[in-house]
Amino acid sequence: MPRIGEVTPRPVEALNPYLTEGITDAVAEVCESLNKFDPLPFGIIPDFLNERGLSLLEQLDVPMNGKCPEEALLSHPVGGPLAQTMGRISLANMDLRHDSTRTTFSLKNETGENVGLEPHRDLLDGHAILFNYAVSGDLYYVLDGKRHRIKSNELVVLNGAALWGDITNFLPGEENNDPFSGWRTLGGVTMVHAVESKGFTSRNRLLAYAEGPETLVTQILPKLPSWF
Repeated sequence: MPRIGEVTPRPVEALNPYLTEGITDAVAEVCESLNKFDPLPFGIIPDFLNERGLSLLEQLDVPMNGKCPEEALLSHPVGGPLAQTMGRISLANMDLRHDSTRTTFSLKNETGENVGLEPHRDLLDGHAILFNYAVSGDLYYVLDGKRHRIKSNELVVLNGAALWGDITNFLPGEENNDPFSGWRTLGGVTMVHAVESKGFTSRNRLLAYAEGPETLVTQILPKLPSWF
Protein backbone atom coordinates (compact mmCIF):
# COMPACT_ATOMS: atom_id res chain seq x y z
CA MET A 1 0.00 0.00 0.00
CA PRO A 2 1.80 3.18 -1.15
CA ARG A 3 2.05 5.85 1.49
CA ILE A 4 3.43 9.24 0.52
CA GLY A 5 1.78 11.59 2.99
CA GLU A 6 3.30 13.38 5.97
CA VAL A 7 1.40 12.36 9.09
CA THR A 8 2.11 15.48 11.12
CA PRO A 9 2.29 18.48 8.77
CA ARG A 10 3.03 21.93 10.15
CA PRO A 11 1.22 25.12 9.09
CA VAL A 12 2.93 27.26 6.46
CA GLU A 13 5.31 29.58 8.32
CA ALA A 14 3.65 32.74 6.96
CA LEU A 15 0.41 31.73 8.70
CA ASN A 16 1.94 31.46 12.17
CA PRO A 17 1.27 35.12 13.22
CA TYR A 18 -2.44 34.58 12.50
CA LEU A 19 -2.94 31.24 14.29
CA THR A 20 -4.56 30.71 17.66
CA GLU A 21 -2.08 29.42 20.22
CA GLY A 22 -1.83 25.63 20.23
CA ILE A 23 -3.23 25.11 16.72
CA THR A 24 -0.04 23.49 15.42
CA ASP A 25 -0.43 20.73 18.01
CA ALA A 26 -4.12 20.41 17.17
CA VAL A 27 -3.32 19.93 13.47
CA ALA A 28 -0.81 17.18 14.28
CA GLU A 29 -3.27 15.45 16.61
CA VAL A 30 -6.08 15.44 14.03
CA CYS A 31 -3.83 14.17 11.24
CA GLU A 32 -2.48 11.38 13.42
CA SER A 33 -6.01 10.34 14.42
CA LEU A 34 -7.04 10.11 10.75
CA ASN A 35 -4.14 7.79 9.95
CA LYS A 36 -4.56 5.14 12.62
CA PHE A 37 -5.46 1.58 11.68
CA ASP A 38 -8.94 2.34 13.02
CA PRO A 39 -9.10 5.96 11.82
CA LEU A 40 -11.60 8.63 12.73
CA PRO A 41 -13.94 9.53 9.85
CA PHE A 42 -13.45 13.27 10.40
CA GLY A 43 -11.80 15.84 12.63
CA ILE A 44 -12.75 19.38 13.70
CA ILE A 45 -10.42 22.16 14.88
CA PRO A 46 -12.31 25.20 16.26
CA ASP A 47 -10.97 28.75 16.64
CA PHE A 48 -8.28 28.15 14.02
CA LEU A 49 -7.26 31.76 13.35
CA ASN A 50 -6.65 34.41 15.94
CA GLU A 51 -8.66 37.63 15.95
CA ARG A 52 -6.22 39.49 13.71
CA GLY A 53 -6.04 36.66 11.18
CA LEU A 54 -9.81 36.26 10.95
CA SER A 55 -10.28 40.02 10.58
CA LEU A 56 -7.83 40.17 7.67
CA LEU A 57 -9.39 37.12 5.99
CA GLU A 58 -12.83 38.71 6.16
CA GLN A 59 -11.50 41.61 4.08
CA LEU A 60 -10.99 39.26 1.12
CA ASP A 61 -13.66 39.92 -1.52
CA VAL A 62 -15.98 36.91 -1.94
CA PRO A 63 -19.05 37.71 -4.10
CA MET A 64 -22.43 36.56 -2.80
CA ASN A 65 -23.06 33.08 -4.21
CA GLY A 66 -19.87 33.45 -6.20
CA LYS A 67 -16.23 32.40 -6.07
CA CYS A 68 -13.14 34.31 -5.11
CA PRO A 69 -10.54 34.02 -7.91
CA GLU A 70 -7.84 31.54 -6.92
CA GLU A 71 -5.11 34.08 -7.70
CA ALA A 72 -6.65 36.58 -5.26
CA LEU A 73 -7.00 33.87 -2.61
CA LEU A 74 -3.42 32.63 -2.87
CA SER A 75 -1.93 36.14 -2.93
CA HIS A 76 -3.80 37.20 0.23
CA PRO A 77 -1.57 37.42 3.36
CA VAL A 78 -3.91 35.13 5.34
CA GLY A 79 -5.97 33.34 2.68
CA GLY A 80 -2.88 32.18 0.78
CA PRO A 81 -0.95 30.52 3.62
CA LEU A 82 -4.24 29.22 5.08
CA ALA A 83 -5.07 27.46 1.80
CA GLN A 84 -1.53 26.10 1.52
CA THR A 85 -1.69 24.83 5.09
CA MET A 86 -4.97 23.09 4.32
CA GLY A 87 -3.28 21.52 1.30
CA ARG A 88 -0.57 20.13 3.57
CA ILE A 89 -3.23 18.61 5.82
CA SER A 90 -4.93 17.04 2.81
CA LEU A 91 -1.63 15.46 1.80
CA ALA A 92 -1.41 13.96 5.28
CA ASN A 93 -3.73 11.19 4.03
CA MET A 94 -1.20 8.38 4.22
CA ASP A 95 -3.26 6.16 1.89
CA LEU A 96 -2.83 8.35 -1.17
CA ARG A 97 -2.97 6.19 -4.30
CA HIS A 98 -1.27 8.69 -6.56
CA ASP A 99 2.12 10.35 -6.41
CA SER A 100 0.74 13.70 -7.56
CA THR A 101 0.93 16.61 -5.15
CA ARG A 102 -1.51 18.82 -7.08
CA THR A 103 -3.90 20.52 -4.67
CA THR A 104 -7.20 22.15 -5.58
CA PHE A 105 -8.42 25.28 -3.78
CA SER A 106 -11.85 26.88 -3.88
CA LEU A 107 -13.25 29.79 -1.87
CA LYS A 108 -16.91 30.56 -2.41
CA ASN A 109 -19.92 32.10 -0.70
CA GLU A 110 -23.17 30.19 -0.16
CA THR A 111 -26.14 32.38 0.74
CA GLY A 112 -29.84 31.69 0.51
CA GLU A 113 -33.00 30.16 1.93
CA ASN A 114 -32.70 26.55 3.09
CA VAL A 115 -29.34 26.00 1.42
CA GLY A 116 -28.25 22.38 1.77
CA LEU A 117 -26.34 19.48 0.30
CA GLU A 118 -27.78 15.95 0.01
CA PRO A 119 -26.03 13.04 1.77
CA HIS A 120 -23.10 11.75 -0.28
CA ARG A 121 -19.53 10.50 -0.15
CA ASP A 122 -16.56 12.15 -1.85
CA LEU A 123 -14.09 10.17 -3.92
CA LEU A 124 -10.84 12.03 -3.33
CA ASP A 125 -7.26 10.90 -2.80
CA GLY A 126 -6.46 13.41 -0.08
CA HIS A 127 -8.44 14.57 2.91
CA ALA A 128 -11.07 17.17 2.02
CA ILE A 129 -10.36 20.21 4.21
CA LEU A 130 -12.99 22.89 4.77
CA PHE A 131 -12.64 26.22 6.56
CA ASN A 132 -15.83 28.15 7.28
CA TYR A 133 -16.09 31.81 8.21
CA ALA A 134 -18.63 34.65 8.06
CA VAL A 135 -21.26 32.05 9.00
CA SER A 136 -24.78 33.19 9.88
CA GLY A 137 -28.08 31.40 10.45
CA ASP A 138 -28.91 27.78 11.34
CA LEU A 139 -26.44 25.79 9.26
CA TYR A 140 -25.25 22.25 10.04
CA TYR A 141 -22.95 19.50 8.83
CA VAL A 142 -24.22 15.96 9.15
CA LEU A 143 -21.01 13.98 9.58
CA ASP A 144 -21.14 10.23 10.01
CA GLY A 145 -24.80 10.52 11.03
CA LYS A 146 -24.25 13.26 13.63
CA ARG A 147 -25.29 16.91 13.31
CA HIS A 148 -22.68 19.59 13.96
CA ARG A 149 -23.46 23.29 13.77
CA ILE A 150 -21.28 24.98 11.17
CA LYS A 151 -19.32 27.68 12.98
CA SER A 152 -17.09 30.51 11.86
CA ASN A 153 -13.33 30.10 12.16
CA GLU A 154 -13.49 26.31 12.22
CA LEU A 155 -11.51 23.76 10.22
CA VAL A 156 -13.24 20.49 9.26
CA VAL A 157 -11.20 17.55 7.93
CA LEU A 158 -13.05 14.76 6.12
CA ASN A 159 -11.00 11.57 6.10
CA GLY A 160 -10.44 10.78 2.43
CA ALA A 161 -9.75 7.15 3.30
CA ALA A 162 -12.50 6.61 5.85
CA LEU A 163 -13.47 3.52 3.84
CA TRP A 164 -11.34 1.54 1.40
CA GLY A 165 -12.78 -0.88 -1.08
CA ASP A 166 -13.82 -1.61 -4.64
CA ILE A 167 -14.78 1.63 -6.43
CA THR A 168 -14.88 0.12 -9.94
CA ASN A 169 -18.62 0.69 -10.37
CA PHE A 170 -18.23 4.38 -9.53
CA LEU A 171 -15.76 5.04 -12.37
CA PRO A 172 -17.48 5.76 -15.72
CA GLY A 173 -16.68 3.11 -18.32
CA GLU A 174 -13.96 1.48 -16.25
CA GLU A 175 -15.72 -1.83 -15.77
CA ASN A 176 -16.72 -2.16 -19.45
CA ASN A 177 -13.26 -1.21 -20.70
CA ASP A 178 -11.40 -3.67 -18.51
CA PRO A 179 -10.53 -6.83 -20.45
CA PHE A 180 -9.79 -8.82 -17.30
CA SER A 181 -12.80 -10.47 -15.69
CA GLY A 182 -13.02 -9.83 -11.97
CA TRP A 183 -10.60 -6.87 -12.01
CA ARG A 184 -11.26 -4.41 -9.23
CA THR A 185 -10.07 -0.85 -8.64
CA LEU A 186 -9.46 -0.05 -4.99
CA GLY A 187 -9.95 3.44 -3.65
CA GLY A 188 -10.90 5.50 -0.64
CA VAL A 189 -14.06 7.46 0.08
CA THR A 190 -15.23 9.74 2.87
CA MET A 191 -17.99 8.80 5.26
CA VAL A 192 -21.51 9.92 4.32
CA HIS A 193 -21.95 13.64 4.95
CA ALA A 194 -24.43 16.38 4.14
CA VAL A 195 -25.25 20.03 4.83
CA GLU A 196 -28.58 21.05 6.39
CA SER A 197 -29.96 24.53 6.99
CA LYS A 198 -33.05 26.24 8.34
CA GLY A 199 -34.23 29.52 6.87
CA PHE A 200 -31.81 32.14 5.55
CA THR A 201 -28.14 31.24 5.98
CA SER A 202 -24.79 32.37 4.68
CA ARG A 203 -21.18 31.22 4.87
CA ASN A 204 -17.82 31.57 3.16
CA ARG A 205 -16.35 28.11 2.56
CA LEU A 206 -12.72 27.48 1.69
CA LEU A 207 -12.05 23.97 0.35
CA ALA A 208 -8.69 22.31 -0.27
CA TYR A 209 -7.86 18.75 -1.25
CA ALA A 210 -5.00 16.82 -2.82
CA GLU A 211 -6.11 15.38 -6.14
CA GLY A 212 -5.37 11.89 -7.37
CA PRO A 213 -5.83 10.54 -10.90
CA GLU A 214 -8.79 11.90 -12.89
CA THR A 215 -11.87 9.73 -12.39
CA LEU A 216 -14.69 12.06 -13.57
CA VAL A 217 -16.36 11.25 -10.23
CA THR A 218 -16.44 13.37 -7.09
CA GLN A 219 -19.71 12.72 -5.25
CA ILE A 220 -20.98 9.15 -5.04
CA LEU A 221 -23.91 7.28 -3.49
CA PRO A 222 -24.54 7.73 0.23
CA LYS A 223 -24.57 3.97 0.74
CA LEU A 224 -22.00 1.51 -0.57
CA PRO A 225 -22.69 -2.02 -1.81
CA SER A 226 -22.46 -4.78 0.78
CA TRP A 227 -19.23 -6.09 -0.79
CA PHE A 228 -17.37 -2.77 -0.23
